[in-house]
Amino acid sequence: MKKRVISLILTFALVLSMAAVGIVSVSAADESSAESSADTNVYFKVPDFWTTEYNIKINDIKTTVWFKVFGINPPEGFAETAWQAKSVKCTYDAEKGLYYFDTAKLKDSKGKALLFEDGYDYGLIFSARNADTTELNPQTCDIVFSTDCVGDTVYVTTDTMENTMDSKKKVYLGYWTNPDVAANYGPHTSITSLGVLQGEEFGAKFGPHEDKALAIANFIKDFSANAQEDTCTTLCEKLNVTPYEVYTKYAEKYAAEIEAGSCASLEAAAALLKLDYPPVEPTTAPETTEEPTTEP
Repeated sequence: MKKRVISLILTFALVLSMAAVGIVSVSAADESSAESSADTNVYFKVPDFWTTEYNIKINDIKTTVWFKVFGINPPEGFAETAWQAKSVKCTYDAEKGLYYFDTAKLKDSKGKALLFEDGYDYGLIFSARNADTTELNPQTCDIVFSTDCVGDTVYVTTDTMENTMDSKKKVYLGYWTNPDVAANYGPHTSITSLGVLQGEEFGAKFGPHEDKALAIANFIKDFSANAQEDTCTTLCEKLNVTPYEVYTKYAEKYAAEIEAGSCASLEAAAALLKLDYPPVEPTTAPETTEEPTTEP
């Protein structure tokens, strides 16, 4: 009798053990399945007018759509993707009628896995070309982008802005489809190569984590030769940053380039910002409280 009871207890324990293993296995399988089913793509809807005006034939062997990512406020060590390289060609999804790029496969211009992390701001550009009309190469404007945008779709309007890298070219406004994403991300409020702040009339945005002083410092680095007398100080006023903040950011961020002579010197940067050289950090006078006066 004792042997039978012990046997039943062992059998019951074995059943419980197997059930527990089954629960763990199912849970692990569900988790693995959820991870594998996560959409890491960014989608792009080619506008109809690109077909008529630029001969961009959807899902045609002669048409190529590219995806480019660059840093707005990127992690340390980030390097942007190459422009229209084979590694950033988009794939056409016939079921969705959309082109897409898998962000899990992002690589920088040197072929290394790109640092694409939460909590940072990036920019993206979609561009397209038909092999028979290589001189026509439509592209979107710079669009603010982060890991929050993965899985969403970019659509394009007929509105245009100046290409930030070439004032003679125009780019098309691109927006995110998901309203929750579009609330924080969209066309990038940018400084053109001529120092013009553009995009706000189209609902353009700065990145949620973007340093506006750095945006002006970037202009000085890339396009200081285009700056007029008041260009940089006007930008400072519009973006509510001080010239000294911009100077400090420029000196810190581009120390190596400045030393190598590949961008404007610190003295030239100070002049553009209407600062003495070397500039002195402005001090804020302490507030004073006046003693109330009493009439005699």
